[in-house]
Amino acid sequence: MPFGGTPNGGLTAPLRVVPEDGAPGCEASDFAGQDFKGSVALIRRGTCTFVAKYANAGAAAVIISDNVDDHLGNINREALGRNVSAAAHVIASYAVTTEGVHGVPSRAERAALR
Repeated sequence: MPFGGTPNGGLTAPLRVVPEDGAPGCEASDFAGQDFKGSVALIRRGTCTFVAKYANAGAAAVIISDNVDDHLGNINREALGRNVSAAAHVIASYAVTTEGVHGVPSRAERAALR
């Protein structure tokens, strides 16, 4: 479920998992200790907008994993932010269900987006 375009030919990059806290990806400090530049950031949904998570990550792409089992049924203006036109600039961003991301952080080293 892309929110932005993937470059022609896709994108393969190191996968970096944002540590869990009360508001994952919502503060620049959430990315401390890892180099997200040129990588794909896997960030849990919640608290702040997807656009804020992407901006804080500074990554080549962002995958937002759902934080509830609602099958992404509630992705709306609140999730993207009030300025939906700014959300169009979130390049190569995807959302996955909780089932789609189960176990990924423990076994994946690279992400390939097509």
